[in-house]
Amino acid sequence: MKKMNNKGFSLIELIIVIAIMAVLVAVIAPNLTSYLGNSKKKTDNSNADTIEGVINTQLQNYCSDDKMTAVANDDATMTAYKDVAEILAAATDFDPSTATGDYEAEFETNVKKNVSDKYYKVDGSTITMNTKQDSFKFWVLITGTKDEGFSARVKCAKDDPFAGDR
Repeated sequence: MKKMNNKGFSLIELIIVIAIMAVLVAVIAPNLTSYLGNSKKKTDNSNADTIEGVINTQLQNYCSDDKMTAVANDDATMTAYKDVAEILAAATDFDPSTATGDYEAEFETNVKKNVSDKYYKVDGSTITMNTKQDSFKFWVLITGTKDEGFSARVKCAKDDPFAGDR
């Protein structure tokens, strides 16, 4: 009898292996993309929390600063910023010894000094916040008065999540 020399896989065996791989990809791919999307959200939310902490720290410094008390009225209110990038873009060098009522300038400058540049990029005169999700921004709502104290909330979203609160 003649001995057969099989040196490969049959067409049916290859088709079965390819079909099994296609099923595995179909099952795993949605989970993988969901996992990547969730990690981007978690990163952005963590960054929003960090930026919120910096802004709240600067607001507390702002409220307790004697020079600011002399400059601002007791019932002074902060601008309700819509985007964290607006705070950074408004920042200018502030000299408290020559303050003439622009008490928000020191707050903006101190926020910019304390927010790491890994969270934003400067392109010419435009400042944009670095978010992992496309078309998302870091939105900020500052509430309170100088007497009551200020507080900030920062969220990462496509549209202003604080629109109804302003």
